[in-house]
Amino acid sequence: MNDQKKLKKMIENYAFVVYETALYLDTHPDDREAGELFKAYAELYQGGLAAYQKAHGPLRQMHAA
Repeated sequence: MNDQKKLKKMIENYAFVVYETALYLDTHPDDREAGELFKAYAELYQGGLAAYQKAHGPLRQMHAA
C-alpha cells in the first residue's frame, strides 16, 4: 500500500471514531472520557486531512474550497 492510500485509510479510521463517538455522546453527554476521546480523534482527523491535502490535493470536492 502506498503512502497516499495509507494516509487516506488513516483519515477514514479517524472519521469513523469521530462519528461513532459523536453518536455515543448524543445519548451520554456527561461521559467526560468519551468527550476527550472525541476531541483527540477530531484533532487527528483534521491533522490527517490537512496532511493529505498538502501532499495530494483535496480528498473530496467539498474540501476543494
